[in-house]
Amino acid sequence: MYKDRVHEIREIAAAPTLEDMRRQRKELSSKLSKLMTYLVNHLFNSNLTATLAWSKVEITDHTLSVAFRDAT
Repeated sequence: MYKDRVHEIREIAAAPTLEDMRRQRKELSSKLSKLMTYLVNHLFNSNLTATLAWSKVEITDHTLSVAFRDAT
């Protein structure tokens, strides 16, 4: 009985964190999708830089490298 209650309280306390993680993952996925679309559409633009592409989709180089590391 006690273990069940502790588990229930732990789930309630963790719920916002899990929901935040889901929201952040969905937001990151959307930004990565936008980044890929931008890159494909501007691939042969001589002014294309990584910084420009990141700024267009509002993603930082750190966020992108973390996402890449997590995916690989």
